[in-house]
Amino acid sequence: MPTGTITSTATVGGLSISSTTSRTATLNIGLQDSLPIAVTGTLKARTSDTVGTLTLAADHGVTAGDILTIFWTAADNVVGGTAGACYNCIAGEIDELDVPFTAGEGTALPLITTVVTVDEQVSHDIDFDGDNVEMMVLTSTQHAHVLFLEGAAATLAAVELTANEPWVWVADQGIANPLTGVPVDDIEISQGSSTSAATIKLGILYDTE
Repeated sequence: MPTGTITSTATVGGLSISSTTSRTATLNIGLQDSLPIAVTGTLKARTSDTVGTLTLAADHGVTAGDILTIFWTAADNVVGGTAGACYNCIAGEIDELDVPFTAGEGTALPLITTVVTVDEQVSHDIDFDGDNVEMMVLTSTQHAHVLFLEGAAATLAAVELTANEPWVWVADQGIANPLTGVPVDDIEISQGSSTSAATIKLGILYDTE
């Protein structure tokens, strides 16, 4: 049976602390994908925390019906907001560089005129029962977003990744499993850098029952 292992080393309080965590299960998933740079733009209008209009750079390539993630950083939101990602945004009728969108989820949109980057969500058909997960590790070389969807394309869990910082969940460590409830049917990924492509990696270890 496959085994997942996480080895970490920390230097905190003048101490060097090393640890190794291992779990064994019946199946595993390894996903690695490279996403091209995101499109730059600004938030032209917002009619709610998840609905608005973008003004994107020329040759943005977005078409009506595309599913988008909108990224921004704390520095972009000039009135002291935080970095964030609004995902599952459905692009409406495009008017040259203006792209209206609806149905967003996630972080509340920032102020209008905030600089943003926009990426179409890339879907991977990956099926497993989240209740049976023993270990998950996600990482990206850029600010990124990973979305776990259930059968009706409803969001089961969403993870926002900081560049080069891993996101980890391991069973039996006292932290609730974010994928409990219904089986996962799709994983959608997107990235927020307008200057560099992103490599996103997901490692998942799970049992069949």
